[in-house]
Amino acid sequence: MATTVDLGTLVAPIRSTGLLLGEDRRQRPVLLRMFGPKTVRLSAVGSVWFGQLLVFRALALGARVIVRTTSPQQWQNLGSTATQRLDRLHVTSGDQQPYAIGGPAQPLLILDDFGQIGASITAMPWLAHLTLLRQLTPRGVNTLKDADVVLLQRLSSSEAEIATAVLRLEQRNAMRVQALFDDMVAVVGGEIDRHASLTPTPIEQELLGPPGRRD
Repeated sequence: MATTVDLGTLVAPIRSTGLLLGEDRRQRPVLLRMFGPKTVRLSAVGSVWFGQLLVFRALALGARVIVRTTSPQQWQNLGSTATQRLDRLHVTSGDQQPYAIGGPAQPLLILDDFGQIGASITAMPWLAHLTLLRQLTPRGVNTLKDADVVLLQRLSSSEAEIATAVLRLEQRNAMRVQALFDDMVAVVGGEIDRHASLTPTPIEQELLGPPGRRD
């Protein structure tokens, strides 16, 4: 992320496998390559709704999910509702290192939901470490810097200023991320620098509610 990024003009190759994030402006699928032999670190600036959507789609890929959060009540029933099982999503209120491991047949997603900060995790194969920042402040700068991929819902002007400095976005993109529709995100890194419409399915909307940045 050391170079200036123009989200509107870069066209990157589409991966054939990965988590379906949504569609770009040409209605092509935008896929996140989240799992592989090396840990993938992602940061998402947005709402719990967005985090839950990513978890829901990771569960659909067959992943096991661990959510470390200060708001366990917002995550507690998601796994059983989505999968009709109790062993696919585990919610904890601490930031201790989980003992679970992932593999090709069942990769592991660890989502950290601590508000404005991230937490550390030991790297391992077939692990995606996603940090959800409900608000982007200077406390979250290192989390953005350490991420392989950053996902941005609509930002406030102060958040956009931080994101522009850390991610080296072009100025016009600083304006664009402040004007994203409720169902859109900006993606920076991972060879897919672009905007994406999340296109939630009817089932996702029934379970999670309409798209937007709210908690």
